[in-house]
Amino acid sequence: MKKYILFVILLSFLSGINANSQWRADGVPSYIRADYFEQFPDFYKYPINGKLRHYQATPEELKFVPDQTKFLTNDGIEVINLSSSFPNAKTETWMAINPSNPNNLVATCNDNAFLGGAGGFKMSAFVTTDGARNWTHRPTPANTGQWITPSGNQATIFDPAVTFDSKGNVYYAYGFSETSWGSEDKDTEKNGVFVVKSTNGGTTWDALTQGSPNGIVAISTDGLKPSGNPFHDRYTIGADITEGSKYKDNIYITWRVFRGQDGVVFSRSTDGGETWSNYRRIAYGGQAPQPVTGPNGEVYVTWIDYDISGYSRAMFIKSTDAGSSFGTPIEAQKVMSIGDRHATSGRYVLKSKQDIRVSSVPQMVSDNSKSPYRGNLYIVQAGRENSGGKYGVYFAKSTNQGSSWAKNIRIDNSTLRNDLFFPSIACDPVTGLISVLYYSSQNDPNNVGVDAYVAISNDGGDTWKHLRVTPNTFYLNQQSTVFPQGGAGNIYWGDYTHIVSYNSRIFPLYWAPTSQNYSYGTNAMFTAFISPAPQQPFNPEFITMITPTKLKITWVHPTKNLLGEDLGNFKINIYKGETKIGEVAKNATPEFFDENVVYGQNYTYYLETELTDGLKSARNVINALVGGNPKPKPPTELTWRPVPNGIQLTWKNPSQTVMDQPFLDNLKIAVYNAKNGTLIEKFGDSEFIAGGMSSHTVALDPDMFYEINVKAVGVRGSVETESDTTQRVVAYAGVPKSEFDETFDIPQNRVPVFIKGGWATSTAKAASSPNSFTDSPTGNYPVQSFEYFIMAPVILSSGKSTLNFDHIALIDTTVRPDKNGNPSYDYGEISYSNDFGVTWKLLKWVNSSNSEYFFMGNLDASQWQELAFNLSSKTGDTVLFRFALGSNDFKVGDGWYLDNIRMNDKPSSVNYNQYDMTMISVSPNPVRSIAKVALKTAVDADIRIELYDVLGNKIIYDNKGILPQGDYFFDYDLKDLSEGMYYYRINIGNHSKMIPISVTR
Repeated sequence: MKKYILFVILLSFLSGINANSQWRADGVPSYIRADYFEQFPDFYKYPINGKLRHYQATPEELKFVPDQTKFLTNDGIEVINLSSSFPNAKTETWMAINPSNPNNLVATCNDNAFLGGAGGFKMSAFVTTDGARNWTHRPTPANTGQWITPSGNQATIFDPAVTFDSKGNVYYAYGFSETSWGSEDKDTEKNGVFVVKSTNGGTTWDALTQGSPNGIVAISTDGLKPSGNPFHDRYTIGADITEGSKYKDNIYITWRVFRGQDGVVFSRSTDGGETWSNYRRIAYGGQAPQPVTGPNGEVYVTWIDYDISGYSRAMFIKSTDAGSSFGTPIEAQKVMSIGDRHATSGRYVLKSKQDIRVSSVPQMVSDNSKSPYRGNLYIVQAGRENSGGKYGVYFAKSTNQGSSWAKNIRIDNSTLRNDLFFPSIACDPVTGLISVLYYSSQNDPNNVGVDAYVAISNDGGDTWKHLRVTPNTFYLNQQSTVFPQGGAGNIYWGDYTHIVSYNSRIFPLYWAPTSQNYSYGTNAMFTAFISPAPQQPFNPEFITMITPTKLKITWVHPTKNLLGEDLGNFKINIYKGETKIGEVAKNATPEFFDENVVYGQNYTYYLETELTDGLKSARNVINALVGGNPKPKPPTELTWRPVPNGIQLTWKNPSQTVMDQPFLDNLKIAVYNAKNGTLIEKFGDSEFIAGGMSSHTVALDPDMFYEINVKAVGVRGSVETESDTTQRVVAYAGVPKSEFDETFDIPQNRVPVFIKGGWATSTAKAASSPNSFTDSPTGNYPVQSFEYFIMAPVILSSGKSTLNFDHIALIDTTVRPDKNGNPSYDYGEISYSNDFGVTWKLLKWVNSSNSEYFFMGNLDASQWQELAFNLSSKTGDTVLFRFALGSNDFKVGDGWYLDNIRMNDKPSSVNYNQYDMTMISVSPNPVRSIAKVALKTAVDADIRIELYDVLGNKIIYDNKGILPQGDYFFDYDLKDLSEGMYYYRINIGNHSKMIPISVTR
């Protein structure tokens, strides 16, 4: 079958009597059974997008550098990404393990880097010689110009199949086909089944001498004819590696042929792949055949057959003479196909996963071990018990060389019975351990997420344990996570997975996306390390003790081995570098103290679990820096005071590092200009104590405001490490004022102010000409803002304790709900601080309702209002005054104009009551159910809220008591009231306000 992934169109069709066939740009080949496709007439309409098929990868994209990223599952299983990912998606995996050197494995896949012709049409192989810990990319030789010379890149290469013989030689079979389709004759493309060989574990692939110059041999040659050729599709290769078999090291391959012999075919090599027997048909129809050898040299083959009602049959056939002859095919197992039949394409698809195509292809293994189950045959399929039934992974077993089968044994552990697909099976040739890899949506009730699972049985398939081998669920939740193929019902994500095992070590091989958005193009190959070895110690970490030369390592003891079995006795080995420095028994506290360390030095520790039989886990690594992370937490409780020559800062020193470990280094303090990030001063003091309060005077030009933040600096030897910054403070340098009378008219006499926002002088309106001070001198104030200015600090005296100023507040009064549904206002705010900005106390809120002479939109007609605030109770304090304008996201106005801000002694002008100091609103109005009463109180006030009907009957009485100044929101449920008019009375001390509210239905 011709498959094109990502930049190459990849299609297969599993249905009807003849399954998995290649679509053509202008129809389908004549070898597709017309009687089936009459039921799906639109099948003929789907084109292949030829532009994608011929993508040529750039040289940069061919630089395979496996990222070797490792993950740890919740079961303690280590998972590794053994292949590169984007932009070369990898799917349809197959793997082989070297029986003469089980640390040598070869992993293969359909690889987008080569399917479109890059590098001259190669197949990808990834090779490890250290038991799957590290992998290298070793592609096969280029095929262009060897057996087929396509027109340009009008070809594709696909369907990996790989196996080892007993000597450690590895054989790699695949398909290569022209895709020109440029003439009226749709049967002119050349195609064939090819094989390459490696005698060095997959490092190079040029060991065959009877084929082309670079070691490629054609197993079939009739497909290389210019016309009338059959088409070869979906191959699997296997070798007889069993000791004592008289056919040992025979290599067998099966595939499906369309046209000509038209069915499942078989070929073998008895000379190490140099020559191959003429293929011959062993069954009509079918698809995806797989050869397996038994312990006495038997050859078994399984494949999928369909019937028109939707059942997928795992067919089985046997040979006892190395394939010279075969018996009669029988049905080993039958399941209802996974997925739903797509009404247009006829394919089976998973609706919850972007309609990816699926099938219930069987895989088979033989137990060739010396276990009690030697000679057993096992088949696995995904499917349903019946049409519309729930999904399962189904297992069939034969104990009599395939003559009869115990079948339809469900072996997955899914409780949701969501989608289960692409199972593969292995049987350990040493121990007889059975392992099954499959994809499952059992962790997502919505049936979109996918995980890979491995089911394991060590009793011939009677009982099973289940291990999740994906660190996290991934989701096929959008079109970019799959690959469309020419129309509805033809979405590709892959067709099969694989798994191998040897001597109780299991290596599943699956693909999964590596991007956070699960993009199809980032699919990479993953394998996991599953064995009787113990889990690693969990969550290792180090803690620096109070003694700088002592370090503590902690962890969580493992509980199981990597097969999911409970651990017996074990110990934890601790290494410092490669030197073992200690061990901790299972029943001891999981901790270890290293008292031979140097403060400030880096050390690498390794932890491993060791069983009594010497079997060890993989090592966990800890990179420990004695003293821990040198970065301290920032100082806290930062405050300031003005002094004649600058600013006196006070702060609390950090006592911990950012890793919550004790801070044991020397300490400096760095003071920064928060506005531009420049360093003002860095200083240290031997008296700086971790966790203690410190102070320092920073010399700065007087009579100015500064924005300042501070960092702690850890000093370890010659290395200094700064903390994050504190929050910025606005500080004033120099002697506080004894009084001020600011008219904003004489620049050289201006009182220093700190400005946030657009505050500036304006000549548009002035109480004393020519200038006033306003928040928005060039237009209306902005929405959703809080802009302010702060006057230089002043020391209140007995004769200068009243704040007095003139103002015009053209500030909108519209109440609008904020994002939480609470009323929000525009307002001007006058507040003061007598603790240098640590806290601010409100004096009054203002808006355009404060005076009958404030006219919104008409500054010229508006008249100045004088306000005064008696602060004689704060005499002797140093006080900052802040004027701020806050706005919601609705209407805006001209803004707030201020003039003649002065300190005097006019307490008689201060005549505000508690009501004057409070803003009140009720919303929405009219209301259907919940009415919100909003209060902004500038002083502590006794609050009572009442609701009356039009007859004066009291409906609600809510005594809130004395509330401190601040914002308050109270909800009242009015949904049971009749429609009509009602009145809220808001009582503030001895004053009250009536607010009408309409209840509507």
